[in-house]
Amino acid sequence: EQETSDKDADLIIKNAQILTMDKDKKVYENGSIVIKDNLIIAIGTSELNLQFKAKKTIDADGDIAMPGMINLHNHIPMVAFRGLGENGVKDRLFKFFFPLEKELLSRDLIRIASRQAAMELALSGVTMVADMYYHEDEVAKSVAQVGIRGVLGETVMQFAVVDAQEPYGGYEYAKKYISDWKGHPLITPAIAPHATYTVTPEWLLKSKALAEKEDIPMLVHVTESAGEKQLIS
Repeated sequence: EQETSDKDADLIIKNAQILTMDKDKKVYENGSIVIKDNLIIAIGTSELNLQFKAKKTIDADGDIAMPGMINLHNHIPMVAFRGLGENGVKDRLFKFFFPLEKELLSRDLIRIASRQAAMELALSGVTMVADMYYHEDEVAKSVAQVGIRGVLGETVMQFAVVDAQEPYGGYEYAKKYISDWKGHPLITPAIAPHATYTVTPEWLLKSKALAEKEDIPMLVHVTESAGEKQLIS
């Protein structure tokens, strides 16, 4: 809860079952949330409705209000391939999805599928997503357009892919993407060497050095299986 001397607000959400997720896991059964300038300035009982005057009021009618969820690992453009290769496909990544991506992926498909996925995430209560894929600048455009936050990594891979004609071409692509998106209010650009089995130690280290130089995250698949754990240990 926070007191304020300014009683004007932009939005009040009232009649909500508020799950604060604070250190005490406090719950307001019939609570209100007061928002001004895109910031929550007060959370508490229905008494807040009398203390603040808002331009807009939403009656939650007893529904749950809680902090947005964070989805920590995604390839959101792959919503375009939802349901494919689910059953009876051995070595699904190398024998099914890599050939499928080589045949079908394009900048337009990645943009459109990312927008669809970002809308689904928002409707499901996800307000921040971590993602790694190709043409990550298009993913960033779509995520920002929908209005959720993203930590979005450009993939670096040992063979040619849709946005890089040469092996490890994603590294140079990532440098421009990072420069273009760094400092955005919703998007945190990242570099994403794909995995220990698709990126050499040299390129893993180069990616790490770039992340440190630019002060950005690095995303990578690590120890996804017992075999990979043995490979890198």
